[in-house]
Amino acid sequence: MKGFVCFDIETTDLKGNFGNIIAAVLVPLYGGKPKVLRLDDPMYRQPAVYDDGLLVADLAKELEEATCWIGWNSKLFDIAFINTRLIHAGEPPVEKRMHIDLMYMARRPNIALHSSRLESVMDFLDLKNKKSKVDPAIWVRAKELEVDAMNYVVSHCVADTKALVEAFEYLKSFIGTIHR
Repeated sequence: MKGFVCFDIETTDLKGNFGNIIAAVLVPLYGGKPKVLRLDDPMYRQPAVYDDGLLVADLAKELEEATCWIGWNSKLFDIAFINTRLIHAGEPPVEKRMHIDLMYMARRPNIALHSSRLESVMDFLDLKNKKSKVDPAIWVRAKELEVDAMNYVVSHCVADTKALVEAFEYLKSFIGTIHR
């Protein structure tokens, strides 16, 4: 996926050495369909249900094709988690690209909301794509790659990523410099 790409991951834990990636979505900023990578896809299945090595390697390839990454809390969470999982799989960390973490555009001194969480910004901006509820029971089942639970997690991830595309249009005027 080339150009500016919005992305999000869904994980089984907040730390990459305790959890794994169960889904990832990448969406070109200007036009194009979401690319969905999900651990229950037969091409990523390994004997150990939690082995995300093939998925994370493909995710790294997709990210490295992009000119610029756009995410939400992606500098502190997503990229660090991806790199941890890559190293665990015996792969090198993802090569850095220009990276816009929109979460920082939704904070002071740009705007003064009660929270810079994506859900709060989605509500404030009245974005078409809304965040689905994170149901812990479904997430636990998704860890086991149960199809209906995975479908829920993937739809959650797709909505978040599409919301990034929408939010970018509101927040882009606050971007001063794009760092790697």
